Amino acid sequence: MTDKKLTWQKEYPTIADVKLADASTVYAWSEHLPEPDNDVQRTVLKRIRHRAWDESQAQMKQLDPEIAKKMAELEEVASAILGTNAKEL
Repeated sequence: MTDKKLTWQKEYPTIADVKLADASTVYAWSEHLPEPDNDVQRTVLKRIRHRAWDESQAQMKQLDPEIAKKMAELEEVASAILGTNAKEL
């Protein structure tokens, strides 16, 4: 195993890396990266979480479009009640 494989657990990717990463990598980053220390890392983590959410919604839509539709409706209701985008929670 190379050092490069382990660095993602300690080092934040770039925004470009987040855009190009496959779903499993995005999920791994979302689960295993340490808490952000600065604004750049917070921005990257926010993008990772958005990508993870979007990927999970796309997968759900493929598996069961009816459930995906209900989840989208719940997201809209939660966003309206909380006054924020539900993806950011």
